[in-house]
Amino acid sequence: MVKTYVQAVLNQKKNLLRVIRNSDSLHNEEFTFKCVFSHASIGQHLRHSLNHIRTLLDAVNQDEAKISYDRRVRGSDLETCIDSATVEVENLFNQLNENINLDKKLTVCFMKDQEANEIEFDSKMSRELAFVAHHGIHHNATILMLIRSNPKLSHLFEPLMKITSGF
Repeated sequence: MVKTYVQAVLNQKKNLLRVIRNSDSLHNEEFTFKCVFSHASIGQHLRHSLNHIRTLLDAVNQDEAKISYDRRVRGSDLETCIDSATVEVENLFNQLNENINLDKKLTVCFMKDQEANEIEFDSKMSRELAFVAHHGIHHNATILMLIRSNPKLSHLFEPLMKITSGF
């Protein structure tokens, strides 16, 4: 069940990317434009949430998995290229179809201060899948706010709301 929850969030991202890709008004300039209130672009929000899912799924086959959502690659083509982001969404979706031990024990690390000191927690795969899905929904909603607030893109808001119910 939790895997299908993550896949549903990835489907929202896939639909969002499809509408964006098919739009005559959204190009890389708008995809990478950093808005005033979040200081991040549509592409950066997308990359950020996909990185969380990728970080977790990369731990699936590790014997003693230790994951850190804070240590991720920034500035990749996932935030500047709609096609690259679409491919990553498909890859993550397909990886979730594989056999994943939902009871797998994990160690999750979070930065607790600006000096990059970390604190560790025990967790398990099912809990972390729920976390990355929830986190993805938050960023999907933020992307919709960015689209709605941009006069060049606001006409995309209603079509996106129709296909992304549940945001």
